[in-house]
Amino acid sequence: MKKIHITRYRLAHTALILTSLCGYLEWGNNQQHTFLFAAEWDVLTAIMLDPLSMIHPLVILPLIGQILLLIGIMRKQPSRRLTVAGIFCISSLLGVMLVVGVISMNIKILLSVLPFVATSIIAVVVGKNTL
Repeated sequence: MKKIHITRYRLAHTALILTSLCGYLEWGNNQQHTFLFAAEWDVLTAIMLDPLSMIHPLVILPLIGQILLLIGIMRKQPSRRLTVAGIFCISSLLGVMLVVGVISMNIKILLSVLPFVATSIIAVVVGKNTL
C-alpha cells in the first residue's frame, strides 16, 4: 500500500514539473509570445554560455524549484518540505504571470497558469495523505 502512495507522490511531482513548463507569455505591441518550455530552453543554453547574465530571482528560483521536484522524484522516501519548497520556488514566476494575466485581462496567460495551480493543490493533498 505504501508503494502506491509513493508512486502517486512521484506522479504528482512529474505533473508539477510538466505543468510549470506550460505557462504562456505575451508581450509588446506586436504581441510576441512564447511558452515557458521554450523560454527555459533559451535560459539553460544562455546559462551555459554566460552564467552571470541569467542571475535574476524570476529565472533562478523556478529552476531551483524544478530541481527540488526532480530530487523529490528520485528520493526513496518522499519529503513534503521538498515538495512545498519546489512549489513555492516555481510559484514565484507563475504567480507573477497570474498577476500579469489578471491586470492585463489576458485569458491565455490566466489559463496557462491554472494547470500548475490545480496540480500544486493536488500534490499537497497527495503529500498530506502519503506522509
